[in-house]
Amino acid sequence: MTQAQAAWGFAFAVQARADLDAYEVLAALPVGKRLPVSQELHFLQMVCEKLSKSHLCRTGDPATLGGSHGYVKSTLPVIALQYLSQAGYRRARKDHLLSRLRQLAGEIDLLHPQLQDSGRRVENVEYPWQLIVPPTADAGDVQVLAPAAYTFPNLKLREDTSGILLLKIVDFSIDNLLNDLATHTRR
Repeated sequence: MTQAQAAWGFAFAVQARADLDAYEVLAALPVGKRLPVSQELHFLQMVCEKLSKSHLCRTGDPATLGGSHGYVKSTLPVIALQYLSQAGYRRARKDHLLSRLRQLAGEIDLLHPQLQDSGRRVENVEYPWQLIVPPTADAGDVQVLAPAAYTFPNLKLREDTSGILLLKIVDFSIDNLLNDLATHTRR
C-alpha cells in the first residue's frame, strides 16, 4: 500500500466514523424529538460509502473514488464477509447472513439520489421525487414526495437482526481501518 492510499483511506475512515457518530446520535433521540428517518439514513448512506472507499483505498487508486458513488452494494458485502470469517461464523450461517447483508447494502446504495436502479427506484434521502402515476390517472396529476415524509420501509435496521449485525460490522470495520491505516500513515 502506498502512502497516498493509506492517507486517503485513513481520511475516509475518519469521516466515516464522524458520520456514524452523527447517525447514532440521531437514531438515539427520544420519539418526540426524532427527526425524519431520511436524516438518519442519509448519514448511514454516507458512512457506508466512506467505509467502502476507505476499504478500496488499500488496493486501488484513491483519485478514482472521490466524487463517484455506488460502491456500497459491491464493497460492503466484502467487508461483511471478512468480519463474519474473523468472527468464526460457520459456512451455512455465514452464507445466509451474507445474502441478507447484500440486500441491505443494495438498499443503502440506492439511498443516494444518483443511484436509481435504472429509474426503477427514485426514492432517496436528499431530494424530493415524483411518484409514479398510474396509467389511469389524469396526466396533470403530479404527486411529489419529500424524503422527510417517506418511511423507507426496506431499511428498518434496528428492528431487523441482520440490520443490527450490519451496524455492528460497520462500526467494527471503521475501527479496524483506522487502526490499520494509522500505522501506515506514520511511516
